[in-house]
Amino acid sequence: MCNMNIYQALGFFFLLPMCLAMHSSISPKDPAVCYAPRPASYCDRPENVFPVFFYYPGSQSCFQDVGCTLMGNNFASLEECERVCLRGRAQPPAQPMALHFPLVHF
Repeated sequence: MCNMNIYQALGFFFLLPMCLAMHSSISPKDPAVCYAPRPASYCDRPENVFPVFFYYPGSQSCFQDVGCTLMGNNFASLEECERVCLRGRAQPPAQPMALHFPLVHF
C-alpha cells in the first residue's frame, strides 16, 4: 500500500521539473541559453556558493561571478562558457526568452 498523500504527490510533480533543470548542466547546453537572463538564485548558506561563469551578450564575453546553481546562463568553467556561447556561435532568439513558472494553488 502506498503511503504517499496528495500533497506529497503534488510536491513530487512540482519539484521534478526543477530537479531535472538543476541537473541539466551535465548534458550539453543549447547555445540559446547564452542569451537567457541570469538565473536568480537564493543561496541559503555561504558554503553553497561557488564560482560560476556567465555570458554577457553586450560584450560577447564570459565573466566570472558567484552563485549556487548551474542552471541557465551559469557555467561551471570559463572554458564551458566560451565553448557553448562563443564557439557554439550563439545567436539571440527571435523573440525574447521568458521564464514560465507553473501556477500552484494551496
